[in-house]
Amino acid sequence: MTNNLHDIVQYCFGSAQTPPSVAISACLHGAPVRYDGSDKYLGPALPTLGQHLALLPFCPEVGAGFGVPRPPVHWVEDDCGSRTVQLVHPPGTSVEAEISAASQQWCQLHPIEAAILKAKSPSCGTGTTPIHSPAGKLLALGDGVFTSILRQRGIAIVDELYFTSPHADEWFILGCYLQQQQNQQQHKLRQQKLRQGTGQAPEQWPELQSELQPELRRRARVQQVRQRERSGRMASKCGSGSAAGGAAALPWRGCLQEFLSVDSTRRVYYLTALGEQLRHS
Repeated sequence: MTNNLHDIVQYCFGSAQTPPSVAISACLHGAPVRYDGSDKYLGPALPTLGQHLALLPFCPEVGAGFGVPRPPVHWVEDDCGSRTVQLVHPPGTSVEAEISAASQQWCQLHPIEAAILKAKSPSCGTGTTPIHSPAGKLLALGDGVFTSILRQRGIAIVDELYFTSPHADEWFILGCYLQQQQNQQQHKLRQQKLRQGTGQAPEQWPELQSELQPELRRRARVQQVRQRERSGRMASKCGSGSAAGGAAALPWRGCLQEFLSVDSTRRVYYLTALGEQLRHS
């Protein structure tokens, strides 16, 4: 797919679409910012991702002002069930507030569509970060500080393990464009509601009305596609035919995480339908 990825993006989203912005743990991007001065370069997927996405490297611990090298940190859960990020040595010194503040500030300055974060990291782990007792016993796995903040903002997140499967980088790129398109459409609709709230009639804001026309046509075509699918499935159940192209219902509801969770046949079907809608909008 790699050789045709540029053409697929243009077909589905148009040539004027700007690359989606995606956060990436700085160590995965190749920067030697880990506590011991090493990196965790993502590998062969990184050049393809960098070619089609606007990658924004960030290390929350460096952003919080901790140097390289630095004392390692980890999550600790006390006897009352309270969790915090602490220095391994000396124990008991919390650094969570500093990491959280740096992460919040970064998010405010960098609107993104998705994030690629380092597994098991106290800052960036996605359900893989070890949580220990004060005595060092592993109690559970959870999210890192930066990850939790991104989840609160509705950002889709993957870690480096996602890119071990074939063509994962290409699918991720296409999913990011889908997420970007959804975010842009939601922004336009929010602006529409704000303009309507001023009491102005639609003819008083023709520029917004004209921008929304392609989206309204797209929605109508999506409804038509879904109606044809429902009709095809009903015919198949009755033994009088098959669903159009054998495809299942459109699985995607505008969420990158959901798009990545379905099989490739459904992804291709949705992207094909999206390209057809763009051609006729």
